[in-house]
Amino acid sequence: MLAAALLVVPALMVAAPSVSDSGRRSYPGTWDLDGDGDAECFDRRWLEELLATVDDFAARHDVPVAVNEFGVRRWAPGAARYMDDMMDLFEARGMNHALWMCQPAFEPQAIHDAFAFTHGPDPGSHEDVRTSDLIRAVRRHWRRNTARPGQVIEKWSLWTAGTSLRGANIYQRRVYDELDGSEAMGPGPVGPPYTQEDLDALAEMGANWVSISHPGLFTEEPPYEPDHEITAHLDGLLAMIERAGMFATITFRSGPGRSDFSIYQGQSWFPQSLVNEIVWHSRDAQEGWAAMWRWTAERYRDNPIVVGYDLMCEPNAGEILTRSHNPARFYPAHAGSVADWNVFYPRIIAAIREVDAEVPILVGAMGYSAVAWLPYLEPCDDPRTVYCIHQYAPFRYTHQVP
Repeated sequence: MLAAALLVVPALMVAAPSVSDSGRRSYPGTWDLDGDGDAECFDRRWLEELLATVDDFAARHDVPVAVNEFGVRRWAPGAARYMDDMMDLFEARGMNHALWMCQPAFEPQAIHDAFAFTHGPDPGSHEDVRTSDLIRAVRRHWRRNTARPGQVIEKWSLWTAGTSLRGANIYQRRVYDELDGSEAMGPGPVGPPYTQEDLDALAEMGANWVSISHPGLFTEEPPYEPDHEITAHLDGLLAMIERAGMFATITFRSGPGRSDFSIYQGQSWFPQSLVNEIVWHSRDAQEGWAAMWRWTAERYRDNPIVVGYDLMCEPNAGEILTRSHNPARFYPAHAGSVADWNVFYPRIIAAIREVDAEVPILVGAMGYSAVAWLPYLEPCDDPRTVYCIHQYAPFRYTHQVP
């Protein structure tokens, strides 16, 4: 696997093994979902039972929940029906949802398109197709959107008055010459590049929300201070999204004491020297992360299309400290420690509220914001916070190889 040619995202980098009667796992179907050797029925009822955890959390705490990442590789058997059922279930709960992901037309990344739903079900196709079952399923839901920038809308109501935002993620990370060369991720400090045409096409399909998964605006190493090249890139991206007539939320993948590569635990396509995860050990780095968000909130406080700040993409101290995806391995042993997201994230919210009392704030649980970790997330007392999940379950289905 050539690192210089990869669009590097968790959803693309991890391949589950692929076995079933047809060679692939299907939806609906009966097969071994979790690798324990026993076949289970995988259907809409299974998805309902998964989301019962979300229902319980939302009811117990009386808070809104949104889905700011979910998806399936486009060739998975039954992918269209899976996504259709998934979005139906989200909307029955009034949850906003952003799928992974909007693929840029940037040619060097064209073949790294496992989640590019517009490329059709053929793994050998690396360009947009006219239509497919998956495209039709997505369009059916996105065309329900009525909220658009320019209307008189109170931002908080977009998260509390039923499903109002439907759209997709765009993925961006810092570009490293020693890893990416001069072409693989584009010419700028952030890649891969998106164009106005990419975003206009997303809006034309009916999307009204872009979840920007982006590098943080402060340096990753001390002294933690604004990175003006990265900031200028985000300014330009927001301007394009506004011209396309969509709302945006901002998610930081990296920042003080955390590099993008911290998310790719156990992978080796990049130099390990690029991994920075000190944020889970350093209060100074955490204070830098809070300062970054205060600075960001002040900068975009009056931007009409910015309807939320997602504090960190996929907090993962649990895996870093315990090498386990099991929340019971982390809690209660590390509760209250510097690595406890429940202690860390309220300080970020407090920093944002120093400059903006109104903007909605999005918080996912540890464990990469998986549903299984949601019960371990402790809501704070901020009245304008949305709690979020990333939904790729079952991973052996959504991430199967062709």
